[in-house]
Amino acid sequence: MTKTADLVTATFKEGGFLSNKMPGYKEREQQIELARWIQKCIKEGKALLAEAPTGVGKSLAALVAAVEHILQTDEPVIVVTSSIILQEQYINKDIPLLEELYDISLNPVLIKGRNNYVCPKKVNDARSGKMSATTNEMVKECEEVLNWAATSLTGDKSELDFVPKYQTWAQFACVDRNECTGKQCPFYDICPYYRQRSKVGVSKLVVCNYHYFFTALESEGNMLPPTAKVVVMDEGHEINEIARDFQEKKYTVKSLQQHFDYFTKAMERARLSAIGDSTYKLLDEMELDEVNSSLIRMFVGLSHEYKVANPYMNFHTLELPERTRLQKYARDHIESLLNAAQVAEVYLDKFGFSVETLRSLVDYYGEEAVDWMMVVFDTIKFLHERARLVQYMFAFDENQDDSDFIFWLQPMNDTVSLHAKPLNGARLTKYLFEDKEEKMIPIVMSATLTANQSFNHIRQDLGIGDDPTKFPVEELIVTSPFNLTDNLLWYLPSDTPAGNQKDHLPFVLGEMQEVIEELKGRSLCLFTSRKNLIEAKEYFEQSLPKGINLITQEDMPKHKIIEYVKENDHTVLLGTKSFFTGIDIQGHHISAVLIDKLPYPLIGDPVNDYLMNEPRGFHKFSLPEAIIKLKQAFGRLNRTVNDKGIVMVFDGRLSTARYKNKIFNSFDFKVTATQDWEVVESYIKELQLP
Repeated sequence: MTKTADLVTATFKEGGFLSNKMPGYKEREQQIELARWIQKCIKEGKALLAEAPTGVGKSLAALVAAVEHILQTDEPVIVVTSSIILQEQYINKDIPLLEELYDISLNPVLIKGRNNYVCPKKVNDARSGKMSATTNEMVKECEEVLNWAATSLTGDKSELDFVPKYQTWAQFACVDRNECTGKQCPFYDICPYYRQRSKVGVSKLVVCNYHYFFTALESEGNMLPPTAKVVVMDEGHEINEIARDFQEKKYTVKSLQQHFDYFTKAMERARLSAIGDSTYKLLDEMELDEVNSSLIRMFVGLSHEYKVANPYMNFHTLELPERTRLQKYARDHIESLLNAAQVAEVYLDKFGFSVETLRSLVDYYGEEAVDWMMVVFDTIKFLHERARLVQYMFAFDENQDDSDFIFWLQPMNDTVSLHAKPLNGARLTKYLFEDKEEKMIPIVMSATLTANQSFNHIRQDLGIGDDPTKFPVEELIVTSPFNLTDNLLWYLPSDTPAGNQKDHLPFVLGEMQEVIEELKGRSLCLFTSRKNLIEAKEYFEQSLPKGINLITQEDMPKHKIIEYVKENDHTVLLGTKSFFTGIDIQGHHISAVLIDKLPYPLIGDPVNDYLMNEPRGFHKFSLPEAIIKLKQAFGRLNRTVNDKGIVMVFDGRLSTARYKNKIFNSFDFKVTATQDWEVVESYIKELQLP
């Protein structure tokens, strides 16, 4: 393969690589158009926002342009997605296909966030009996995880054939970057996360999730190839929410416990070293018990404030005046954190410690002593970070800019937790799109990036300004390759209540059952809350006729669910938010997508509530979010050119609300819709389902 080859033409045109590889291959204009735009933006150093509906072949279009860039520049490329299924599609299907077509080796590597990997230290602790399982179900799950961990080559949670409860997996998952001891951990050499990370440096194509990518952006380490400029950001509609969650700051009563445990346990080796006697003196002088006590006193005061201010809500927003008033609870804790850090700094100074002099210190004091000094050094950083966090949350610096953050208290067992979260992901993402000397070239793709044919909502979320010189960003909307006017029937029963009415869900479940019975299963039912999903499961378990299988998103991992639906034709699948996207089941196995109501952002979330209550918050935030999620859900139905089916959104507001045309205008095809059940019955018969 020559470096000057035009891979877009060579791959996608009739008579090209794919045509010769796949019998019956048909050239897709939309796929070529997308690949050409990506190719152009990479060469010109411009970012791209591209909406390309299901069926265009986004992943291959992006990869072909990316591989061409790799061949021409020898620079690696990063691919980021939000779903494990798509990450594995890239690494197991799309990239190997191109390597075979072009006869090249890209050394691709898939790397995920820490929480996806098992921690060998935790596994060792569990085998030693240090495991807290409170129910028989948890005991069984823990045993299954341990058995799997003993034979797994990757330590990747997605290998499990069941979905462990959060409390179960938390006992085995790698800890976050603030708590991980890295090379100081005795299990570092066999840690699945670090073993996978070590492959990144030699890879030409790194596939990762957004959490890992954002961690890498904030890290000074080698989490991504340093020469990589092009980053393909697939499932781009998820970027803002993930970036927002990633930047959330949280403080709890347990905030210090894990690090202090690590600190005191490290003394076991240090006490045998040349400086062993001094370690106990340090522990006494740091007064960690007082640090913990001051933390508890702070949260006792905050709990009292919460009960007085808002005892019946699931959170209490803290405006700036209240944050400054609550400083009285935080002062002692900040002082105790800084005092402990100062004592530790003086301790290290006595030994002439610095990171730069580690080698000479090892020669003089021994390895165990220097390992201990590194633990003390990490603890000093930890204490300062916690002090800065508390100072930030209570606005001790009058000049700090936190106008884009929202702060709140949230009940938690017998106490509260303290939170700070940005209103959008722009602080983390906007610099990716800025025109600067050392810049990345982000290619943002999704089947749904626009609302009412506009990118304004996603641009605002990502912090992309209107100045084309500062933010050189191209925009592209690719049309669907499918005839969705003929292949998609919208049905809204004429007497459907609005989604915010109390009697709504019972009506929805009855209507869903009619369609399910007519289709003999073959339905994906999507719910806007877990509460609705649970009620639906209980309803259908009692009411569905024999022969129709019922499965929910919580019954097994997503890839196992997809296999199950493909193998069991008469199945009803129930899901919530995560199943609005990432489900690829072609053919007649899913012939209806039934959505309980318009998927507006959930009320009761501090950030959502704040944005919805802003001036024009509904039109600037709630409606665009609902439209994008709705378009994602519709994409679960038509996966190939021959797929047909029914979409139902059980929400009377679709026919009565003044903004309904903004919803319909967001789809780039003429909508075929009916309120007549007989039309639906006739349409189902025409599907000629086996």
